[in-house]
Amino acid sequence: LKVVTIDAIDRTGLRPDGTIVKDLPESADLIKSVFAAEPNTENEGLTTTDNGFVFYEVQSITPARDRTLDEVRQKVAADWTAAETDKRLDARAQELEKRLKAGTTLDVIAGELKLEKQTKRGLKRDADDADFGKEGAAAMFG
Repeated sequence: LKVVTIDAIDRTGLRPDGTIVKDLPESADLIKSVFAAEPNTENEGLTTTDNGFVFYEVQSITPARDRTLDEVRQKVAADWTAAETDKRLDARAQELEKRLKAGTTLDVIAGELKLEKQTKRGLKRDADDADFGKEGAAAMFG
């Protein structure tokens, strides 16, 4: 029998520091059951997909609260940076698209950006292309 102790977990499977609790058997069902359980009571075990069992005990419940700025500062900064990067990339892509539609060639734009224009052959509308992904390939076909 393997015993695992998790000091604290939220409904999404995160520890208080924001890291994911990994290797939980039947994680979705287990987390749902843990949050429905009362502290220090015996709980019914969960059956796993390989016909095993998972038993769990809730020792205490920490009341929900808003995190302090110090607790979330890094995540907020990272999320803001990612959102700002996406926003700027989208604006740049729209600007380049507008120029292409106005008649500027790919060769000219590639030269301005110090990039080399490349040709890709065999691209299919519904393919999950290694370079562009499924959404990117579909977008090229309108």
